[in-house]
Amino acid sequence: MLPLSASDLAGFVGLALVAVWPLLKGRRALLAGQSASTGAFLVHYLLAGSVTAAAMCGLSIVQAGAAWSDDRSWWRKALFVATLPALALLASLTWAGPASAWSAAGLALATVARWQVRPDRLRLLFLLAAAAWIVHDVLTGSVPGLLADLLCAASLAYGWARGAGRAAPAGGVA
Repeated sequence: MLPLSASDLAGFVGLALVAVWPLLKGRRALLAGQSASTGAFLVHYLLAGSVTAAAMCGLSIVQAGAAWSDDRSWWRKALFVATLPALALLASLTWAGPASAWSAAGLALATVARWQVRPDRLRLLFLLAAAAWIVHDVLTGSVPGLLADLLCAASLAYGWARGAGRAAPAGGVA
């Protein structure tokens, strides 16, 4: 067996967490699990030299923190919205070509997905975000990232197809 680098180890920990967190019960458990996997990928990308991707992971954790409470106070909404200009600023400060563009696009699409009320739109936008991250992972050679994003994309596509044709929830945004 080939020795794993610290970056690979962090990435494979992130992959394991990506496989497990969707099975957790409760909103906060899901947010905590997603943040834990994102934290592992933050370390993976940082050690691999994908600084923009690491920064996007950090902003994703900030978004989860803003969504942690059931209370949607003005400051939580402001913190969440502030991640958008931070995304642009961090991407420009850490720019490393197309890989940076794809990781920034992945977070931008995930951010829009998190605002959706309808599960089908949420899943579709997260699927597009996963596609952007897949391109990033191919460009940077991140095997754990690629495997995690393929797993994520497959489960999102399944969930989206399973829910296709269902009516919008009462009171949901059409």
